[in-house]
Amino acid sequence: MWRCCPPSRRAIVLDFVVGQAHSPAPGPLARSPDSGPLSRPPLADKRGVATGNPAAPSLPAQGFKSYLTFRLARQDFAIDAGRVRGILPSHDLVAVPRTRTCLAGIASLGGRPLAVFDLRVKLGLPHVSQGSQPRIVVIEVIVGEGRRHLAGFIADRVSDIVMYRDRDLSQGALRGNGRPRRLLDPDQIASEDELMCLWSAN
Repeated sequence: MWRCCPPSRRAIVLDFVVGQAHSPAPGPLARSPDSGPLSRPPLADKRGVATGNPAAPSLPAQGFKSYLTFRLARQDFAIDAGRVRGILPSHDLVAVPRTRTCLAGIASLGGRPLAVFDLRVKLGLPHVSQGSQPRIVVIEVIVGEGRRHLAGFIADRVSDIVMYRDRDLSQGALRGNGRPRRLLDPDQIASEDELMCLWSAN
């Protein structure tokens, strides 16, 4: 289920609870392929993994923006929650011959295949233990002349959704609500060349 904290605390906590995830307000959410007819798309499939857009539970307070926070290589990161399209279990990853060292494999969301990238390689992070709850975070990237694609990356752990003001961004990190979190640009996670290289090789 989702738990929404008061706006003054500026945090919306994301819980993965099997069969109980729901959204208090409709939104553009991806659906689990094995879900039945519902008046509102579910935020979690029967494996307890959220598959919808985590930014949908409530509208941000005026002046705030929501960010999905996660851990990678024992560091804290954040990404615009409005660009997140789903969160998948790590075992959904399918290995493919690596045309690029940063490519971890492929997965699919709602029947749409997508490339999954290894941010450790792309960001030059140390290869430490992956953690016990790795997830594939599916995002929408905009490449070329405004072309939109799905892409994914592996996070050691998805934490929660946190609200920040623009003024909380300083030197590439969001500060003022817990520990500093490095902000990632979703459009820098995958280039059009990397995406095309994957599909041309398969």
